[in-house]
Amino acid sequence: MTLTRMFSYPRAPHTLVLELDTPDAECAVLELVRRFSRWHRVESRVVYGGRTELVLLLRPVKKHTGFERALDRSMGVSGATLYPPGTSIAS
Repeated sequence: MTLTRMFSYPRAPHTLVLELDTPDAECAVLELVRRFSRWHRVESRVVYGGRTELVLLLRPVKKHTGFERALDRSMGVSGATLYPPGTSIAS
């Protein structure tokens, strides 16, 4: 499973955009969103050129939900937490 890019929009810090290049990666992220649906939801899904872009809406919560740690474990990206707005990472 590959997470190609992960970033948030500068004007929408509670969004998280994930670019995934395999169906397995998309399924893993969607399962995490389902588990944490009380706090987070999928805002949009776009497929282009064999890649899927998921835009997640992360509701601000006072208590850490564990979503970021679970995403880190399932994608195998070290430190896959919420990055500052406008930050982009590559795996």
